[in-house]
Amino acid sequence: MYLRNVNFHVGNVSEWIKQQMHARGPRPFLAHVLLDLPSSHNHVETAASALHVDGKLLVFNPSITQINSAVQCIKSKGLPLQLERVVEVGPTMTGGRIWDVRFVKPRAPVKEVDENITFARRADTDQAVMDGEQASCLDAGEEEEPHGQQSFEIVCRPKVGGRISGGGFIGLWSRNRTRQDD
Repeated sequence: MYLRNVNFHVGNVSEWIKQQMHARGPRPFLAHVLLDLPSSHNHVETAASALHVDGKLLVFNPSITQINSAVQCIKSKGLPLQLERVVEVGPTMTGGRIWDVRFVKPRAPVKEVDENITFARRADTDQAVMDGEQASCLDAGEEEEPHGQQSFEIVCRPKVGGRISGGGFIGLWSRNRTRQDD
């Protein structure tokens, strides 16, 4: 069913890559890597170290913020990966909308309009939240954790009925040549 040069492994992908690098030597050995798992940004650095020059890293996640986590990880660690594109795919994994995901520096500072307005938006009204009001990010029935006890990421998904099934976001990177490759 699959080509002979396609291998599947069950377990921690970073541990497997490290074991292979130890057994094979420190040279890259993977032509391409596909990460379709929770917290894929935690495995990007290890995957990049095993990718051949011009190899592709493809990350699939259900939320655009998870792709953003991978983009931030690559930038903060200075990994030799160039983002080629981010595509939103539908439930049947067909079609696709290209997303512009990049770091930018504002050209001019934003002027403060009114010191009584906090620049946050309520999801239900799309109105600015005034000082003294509290914008809630919690779903009904959830309780807020005490300050500093839980770290979490924001999840941005379109609301489709009661449950989202299928679809997601694909981030595609190419590995650049580095001095160590010469």
